[in-house]
Amino acid sequence: MLSGVGDVAKKIACFRAGADDYLVKPFESAELVARLAAIARRGSATATEIESENADITHPAALDAPAPMAAHSG
Repeated sequence: MLSGVGDVAKKIACFRAGADDYLVKPFESAELVARLAAIARRGSATATEIESENADITHPAALDAPAPMAAHSG
């Protein structure tokens, strides 16, 4: 979940609704890549694959791995 709301109650509600992670905007692209790599370790894409393919991300970021998928445009 990418959100501009950092309220703990909202975060908890999202996790209870099924979110795997919650990242508050603004955020660094490197943090997004690291979080996706952590999620990928639990799925079919490898963390190394995601991190190596997106090592030079600054702004805007766009990731498209077999699982998960995310996009960010500033």
